[in-house]
Amino acid sequence: MSDAVPATAGAAAPPPTVQVRVPPRSWRSELRAIKIVWRRELIRFRSDRLRIVTSLVQPLLFLFVLGSGLQQLSSASTHGVDLKTFIYPGILCIAVMFTAMFSAASIVWDREFGFLREMMVAPVRRSSIVIGKVFGGATVASLQGLILLALAWTVHVPYSLGLIFGVFGLQLLLAFSITAFGVMIAARIKQIQSFMGVMQMIVTPMFFISGALFPSGDLPGWLAVLNRLDPITYAVSPMRTLVFANLHLSSEATQALNPPITWFGWEVPLALQVFMIFALGMVMLGIAIAGVLVEAFVPSYLHRLRDDQYVDAEAVGVTEAVLDVGRHDPVAQRLDETHIVFTRDGVRLYPIVCRYAWPSELDLMARIAGLRLVDRWGGWNHEPFTAASRLHVSVYGH
Repeated sequence: MSDAVPATAGAAAPPPTVQVRVPPRSWRSELRAIKIVWRRELIRFRSDRLRIVTSLVQPLLFLFVLGSGLQQLSSASTHGVDLKTFIYPGILCIAVMFTAMFSAASIVWDREFGFLREMMVAPVRRSSIVIGKVFGGATVASLQGLILLALAWTVHVPYSLGLIFGVFGLQLLLAFSITAFGVMIAARIKQIQSFMGVMQMIVTPMFFISGALFPSGDLPGWLAVLNRLDPITYAVSPMRTLVFANLHLSSEATQALNPPITWFGWEVPLALQVFMIFALGMVMLGIAIAGVLVEAFVPSYLHRLRDDQYVDAEAVGVTEAVLDVGRHDPVAQRLDETHIVFTRDGVRLYPIVCRYAWPSELDLMARIAGLRLVDRWGGWNHEPFTAASRLHVSVYGH
């Protein structure tokens, strides 16, 4: 016997229902999500060869231009050590730092172009996406650091297995921490221009204060305090110790160029310095996982469109005009949009297909992902979210 209710003659058949089956979560699915996000970062890095070249410009300028240019001035205070050899450990750190931060910036790009939203609705934990991003950025930055490691012979640093594995391990650890720090910041920034400004405001001072370009001993009081508070200091010091261990330096030169890091007269062990870099990365990773910020428009105004279509003149000029035309499908919750640019050279089309979600749907997705709604505003200035709001900024956390 069938439980189906017979359709009334002449009545329209109900629209077909699409059944969506979400597979149960498991550690295998989470590892697969981490692997996919990690692999995506590697593919982006491999396909962008210009990025590989440009990210080497700044470290090479510091190493060869600054190191060679100031050699004559500093020769009396380096105990016979080439200035390029002295700053080489710091350059190994800067190569990793800036590449790791640029890798974290991809989150801002993904948010602007909507790809982050696609990942957030996947049936995996948000932590898996963040961990994949961090691991991918750390791997990319470490690979970039290997290029600088291959140039050790140009600054009179001999190769050894201990040097290669030790430097790569420190670079990987630093890349992990800096990428986690960058992801934590990028997850809360709306525009890529703002992220670049924050990076210049935070990362560049951290590099200069860390002692990458000067010894950390006998500093002025204020600079010594900043140097001890700078977490990059505890990456540069072990890196320099590892490199100097492969050089035949006198005890006086080692003490002057690589003095131990002290807290109120107590010498900080190298193992503790390395652990501090790891602990910083774990703290930043935890903060990045703890919350997520989503900006989306409220679809209610789409239902006021005439025949579910619209035409909007975005820009009108003497030599150029831009139209925005769209078609709304309320059943599929889809918006087919095209930006049409009219110029003297012709017409260009920029199509966009958007599948939107209501705020309540996003809340449900968040609950499925193990998150809860923390706050919701009607704009980035914390305007109240009301029925008349055209967009919403929602904060989700554990």
